[in-house]
Amino acid sequence: SLVSGVTKQGGSLSPLKCTLTTSLGSHWVADLLTDHSQLVVSTTKQCSGEAHTLDDSISLSPTSVEAMDDSLIITHSMENLHTAARCAERFQATYGWETEWSKSALYAYQSIDPDLQGPTVNIPSVDHTDPSSSTTTWNSVPLIKSHTTFLRVPIDKPILHFNHIRDIILNFDFPTTTSFLPFTVIRKIISQRLISKIRPLLAYQAVSDSDAEVLDHLLASRVHNHLGSPFQFNSNILNLPIEQRGFGVPSISRLNSALAVQGLQRDLNHHVDTFRRMATITLADWTCSLNNCISPLVVHTHGPTRSFSRQKHSLPNSWIVAHNALSTCRISLINTDHADLITDATSLTHLHNLICGSLPTTNPIPSRILSNFKKHGYTRLSHFGSLHTNPLHYLPYMFSPKILLFPSSQYYLTRDWPILQSFLISIPSLLTSLPSIPDPSLIIPKPSRQSIAEKALLSLFHIANPNTHNAPPHVYASDGSYSSTHKSLTTAIIAQNKSLVLSLHNFLPDSSILHAEVYGIIISSLIALLSPLQNPHPTQITSDHLVSINLLHNSPLQPYHLSANPARSLYRWLINIIQRFETRPLFLHIKAHTSSTSIPANMNRLVDFLASHSHTTPTILPAAPLTTFLMDAFTPFAANEGFFETSLYTTIDSRLVTATCSKLRQIIIPPHADKTGPPTYPYIKPRSSFSAVVQLYARSNQLPTNLALSRRMSNSAQPWCRFHCHTFETAQHLFVDCLRFHMLRTQTTEHTLTACDSALRAFDTTLADHPLLSSAIRWTFEAGSFTRFYLGIFPDVHAALPAKNLQHLAPTLLIRLHKHVANTYHLSCIYLAGRIWADVNRARWRPLDHPSRRTKTRIQLPPILSSLIPYLSHSSRLSISTD
Repeated sequence: SLVSGVTKQGGSLSPLKCTLTTSLGSHWVADLLTDHSQLVVSTTKQCSGEAHTLDDSISLSPTSVEAMDDSLIITHSMENLHTAARCAERFQATYGWETEWSKSALYAYQSIDPDLQGPTVNIPSVDHTDPSSSTTTWNSVPLIKSHTTFLRVPIDKPILHFNHIRDIILNFDFPTTTSFLPFTVIRKIISQRLISKIRPLLAYQAVSDSDAEVLDHLLASRVHNHLGSPFQFNSNILNLPIEQRGFGVPSISRLNSALAVQGLQRDLNHHVDTFRRMATITLADWTCSLNNCISPLVVHTHGPTRSFSRQKHSLPNSWIVAHNALSTCRISLINTDHADLITDATSLTHLHNLICGSLPTTNPIPSRILSNFKKHGYTRLSHFGSLHTNPLHYLPYMFSPKILLFPSSQYYLTRDWPILQSFLISIPSLLTSLPSIPDPSLIIPKPSRQSIAEKALLSLFHIANPNTHNAPPHVYASDGSYSSTHKSLTTAIIAQNKSLVLSLHNFLPDSSILHAEVYGIIISSLIALLSPLQNPHPTQITSDHLVSINLLHNSPLQPYHLSANPARSLYRWLINIIQRFETRPLFLHIKAHTSSTSIPANMNRLVDFLASHSHTTPTILPAAPLTTFLMDAFTPFAANEGFFETSLYTTIDSRLVTATCSKLRQIIIPPHADKTGPPTYPYIKPRSSFSAVVQLYARSNQLPTNLALSRRMSNSAQPWCRFHCHTFETAQHLFVDCLRFHMLRTQTTEHTLTACDSALRAFDTTLADHPLLSSAIRWTFEAGSFTRFYLGIFPDVHAALPAKNLQHLAPTLLIRLHKHVANTYHLSCIYLAGRIWADVNRARWRPLDHPSRRTKTRIQLPPILSSLIPYLSHSSRLSISTD
């Protein structure tokens, strides 16, 4: 049974009262409830007495949950609930806190208590004027048995949650103005006023993938109804980023998936032990009870992944949504500590299911053999023998089975023991081949992995090349460098008359210069710690990376301070090294690329030279060890990228965008077309964004041409071109072939040539030097049926402006020139499309013939309206008959 209450806010003492209530009060109530009266949460395997791994030994005894102004008291009987509620009320009343009973409710599940059969239940409270008195007051609260509501969110009821968000979209009204709202304003209103309400709701509780798509379509229909076109555009195109030829309206579907994955990762790595243990229990049940001991968070690189959409009654809905998103994006959440697999606590059944389920080529042991041994108490790996690890790298290399002798009555165990023994002997080699263990070192305990990495770095430094830099032995310098041309990331240090350069290719491609800078400081600190020199001066470690120096000066840091840092495992390692110093070294920031002649500045220039010039060295640089030993307990992993600590939310959103683009035929760009992303200005800035609206419907193939109207709508216009061309009126014909707009296309050609020539002159060249670009521009607007400029598609600018003709420009300037010309090209294309379609719309409402050829319209009025004839007869366009 659960009871929720809402506490009052706004007073000056509210923060203090909230702290006292949510911490001291919760602990006091928990202490009052005995172990037998508390609800215990544990795994299914633990409850059945068949624990598989160490995670099955985890249990949780929650008594209350509080967040902001909402609270839940959790018990398993009404007697305990009355005790807890009365004590909580007494504590709150003592500090001036009062529960709003009209907003409270009691939630009961699978209860046979006769008191829980009516619509309401009485909950005890105390006299707030005298909290210490024994007087008990009773408050009637509604009884709910279907779901729990917390923070105004129905917990694990995605349908109710979907209905709530749908009502928000349906009841949302665009501001009433005297003029038509442009698309750019609509986009901003949706982002700032509508999505800002939906996002926190999805962060608390995700909806199903299908419901999220319905919400996207519903939001798109609201935009479409405001724009007023007869045919609705593709909502996926509306929600794509502008650089992917979309229109940048936030996607509820992608937001829902990315937030669900982010929440799953946060729960599994939560800095609060209670949340992390609850997530671990849920994952252990998911793994062993629902997925045959195989981690569901490990996604297969190729082929389909199992769906858990039918497990809504066994798994949190948000986790199911997160699993679907991870499967689509081919990203796994890898457990970075598999040392428990070789401990005595691991059951043989778990190992057998894991190995045979992950490696189909492995011959499984017949179930009767495992059942027979389990019946006689042989369940753990330690019951059959022991794994031996190599003393150098700590990896298991051999299994030594015990000599087991069974009585004659257990002849079947004697018969099956050789079969089981052959499987046990193969375990060390099979464990390192599991997809859930992409790095064999994950089987090694984390402290041992850290020791191996530190010894490896120290050995590399001892054999490093000597470097005479005339610097004091207590001064260390480090720097990092990244080369986008060579896709190389290096770090370098100078210390104790030696220099060491390492490659960080194990951290690519999701790493940056940040990782190289921090790794250099780590090596300098490690050498100062493990290989110190006798020197009376304190150790000085210099770096030009101001962010790292400031972070170290702000230590000690709490665990959650680094939770979103893309190099958090490196910073954890660095802090761990610093904590082992008896005398903390001095970390100094040195400005880079200065003319200073000080010793730290000279050392920084030298170490910067070593790091930046090592990208093209003919020798292979030694690789820096990967810091899996201090990564999050569950770290994202991709087959072609390895482990990464960058924002998982951004990665999921980006990959879902790529998956959506691959499904949309409308935005497929021909091979010869330019791949540069469109400029953002015409889609988010102009006060009149008619061209953007035309692009939205054109890329969705939903422009209301005569051919489309005649096919989709009854009693509509004929499919012929309204400008008397002897062909069907399609978008391709209107924009590219129709003679009505030949002059507009010619004017746009000349305008684009002039604009591109001005852009080229800013880079010391002219359009006359690049005939390919001139030909491409003329082909775009004058080539007839072969061009699709009206979709923002034009020839590749890089091919029209080859680098060999612009050798006087630096690579960065060349990129800037290509971008400038591509933006000019794109603007000309969409503005021309907008002008043409505006003329088409005007022609829809006015006759194209000469006024003298216009036929007069005849209408018939009933006699009752004959009094209107004198007023209507003044119109020269009407001939009135009163038949």
